[in-house]
Amino acid sequence: MIQYVLGRLVGTVPVLLGVTVLVFLLLKFVPGDPVVALLGEEAQGMSAQQLDKLREAYGFTDPWVVQYGRFLQEFVTGKLLSLRTETPVLTEILQRFPYTLQLTAVALGLSVLVAIPLGIAAAVRRDTRWDHLITTISLLGISIPSFWFAIMIMLLFALQLRWLPPSGSGTPAHLVMPALTLAFGTLAIQIRMMRASLLETLPQDYVRTARAKGLAPRQVLRHALRNALIPVVTVIGLEFGSLLGGAAITESIFAWPGLGRLTLDAVISRDIPLVQGVVVFAAVVFTLVNLTVDLLYGLLNPRVQYG
Repeated sequence: MIQYVLGRLVGTVPVLLGVTVLVFLLLKFVPGDPVVALLGEEAQGMSAQQLDKLREAYGFTDPWVVQYGRFLQEFVTGKLLSLRTETPVLTEILQRFPYTLQLTAVALGLSVLVAIPLGIAAAVRRDTRWDHLITTISLLGISIPSFWFAIMIMLLFALQLRWLPPSGSGTPAHLVMPALTLAFGTLAIQIRMMRASLLETLPQDYVRTARAKGLAPRQVLRHALRNALIPVVTVIGLEFGSLLGGAAITESIFAWPGLGRLTLDAVISRDIPLVQGVVVFAAVVFTLVNLTVDLLYGLLNPRVQYG
């Protein structure tokens, strides 16, 4: 097991290097001048020579290879600075990450608590009115855009009923609507995956054997669930890693100070080092989450071997 984990961690190094190269090159092709975007209206009163000096000071005139090497060195040593605030990028990320982690944990916890029972119920009661109702709910979750859902619940719970604060952070009440928005979008996929996986598992031989031995339906279902949960855990892991990278739209609508909002602000202001840092950080988190999910397979199914 330890050898497998170490091998996976070593294997992530070239992946992360590839991510840094890709992010660096993609940001180079983004139109616009980062210095002008950074200065805003102040840039209109500056001459071309002054702007050139600023570009040279920030290192934007250096060859791409030099810029990439400098970015990599500064990121690894924690010296990469934000252009807007001139504070270390890693510091800004670590200040925002707890908010995103909190939002992701609550949203995913809610969606799992709702989606797994509904997916099981839809599979066990296949082609009944319950199955159709649950399938309809999952279709709504997939079809409704998250920004529309977020605005609707904001209008209902914040403006009409005045039960919850419309935006911000600081109390558990601030967390409710952003978590509901993310949970509604993710539970739909989890319901469909749970239903499909269980329907595929229930006709298998070992399940029929369990029924033939006279096991109670609840015990048969428990045996089937161990295998049926593997693809569901994969989906949950992917969603967890994706949400930890920041839910930009949801966090912006509710003014939630997480990584998603930080990334959006950095993109708008063309704070290239901050964008690069957030993307690489999200890639690291996503890789570690995937590794954790792979290790969970062995707990769900002892036949899964590592090596």
